[in-house]
Amino acid sequence: MRRPFTLSPMLLLILPAALLLHSPVVMAQTTSTESLPPAAVQMPKRPVPPSVPGATPSGVAMPAIAAPELRRSGQPVAEPGRAKDEGSLLRSLLGQQVGGLTSAAQAKVPKLPGNDAFGAVQEILAILEADPKTDWNRVDLDALRRHLIDMNEVTLNAEAKVEAVGGGIRVAVTGQGRTLDAIRRMVPAHAREIDGHDGWHVATEDKPDGVILTVTAKDARQTAKIRGLGFIGVMATGAHHQIHHLAIARGEPMPHGPGSHGAGSHGAAHTGGANPKTP
Repeated sequence: MRRPFTLSPMLLLILPAALLLHSPVVMAQTTSTESLPPAAVQMPKRPVPPSVPGATPSGVAMPAIAAPELRRSGQPVAEPGRAKDEGSLLRSLLGQQVGGLTSAAQAKVPKLPGNDAFGAVQEILAILEADPKTDWNRVDLDALRRHLIDMNEVTLNAEAKVEAVGGGIRVAVTGQGRTLDAIRRMVPAHAREIDGHDGWHVATEDKPDGVILTVTAKDARQTAKIRGLGFIGVMATGAHHQIHHLAIARGEPMPHGPGSHGAGSHGAAHTGGANPKTP
């Protein structure tokens, strides 16, 4: 005696969702149905192989709920072999959706390092590793880290009182503790680096709680620019920062004469003091 042809409860729950994913309503999110002919938005018919019992002449399988009527009418009813076909259909319908989402998630890889200083070190490290001439006996990334800490202290924690003077600005840069140390290392060194830039005259003088930075120019347009830049703009002026970072990491002297990062007071200043590597 043949058993009635019915769908399992699990299949009844999953199949409508699977069919919905392939319905024209869902597909309309990426393709406008208004621009397609009526036939293009109809539910596609899924042909059933001739060997599958219960197929109609048009090639479309009869719904399971029609099984009782078919049996009374004497027409053939699908038998247990249908379970294999149902499983294949579900894997086909659901696998396309889940597989596509998994591939999309795997394709998205984070790019941000989570911290600017950490990212700067990663960038320098990549350059060093790509250079076959890198002398790892001289490399000192910890020196670069100390310099980046100084940059953070001066940028975010130092007090900078700016006043206009003839031809430019005068800035009282002050702080305490670690910030004061960073100010004394960075500001005078940077002033020496950009002195003469665009006709500027840049000078510093020490004070008990920091440094006085004076930046002036004879040209009226440069005077306006200096005042617009203010303290942080002046500190960011010049394309030498990245070159300095690489030189610090390599343990090499800078090619701009006295006060280089790798030697002299400028080098000790930007690396947080002398800290030679021990063999």
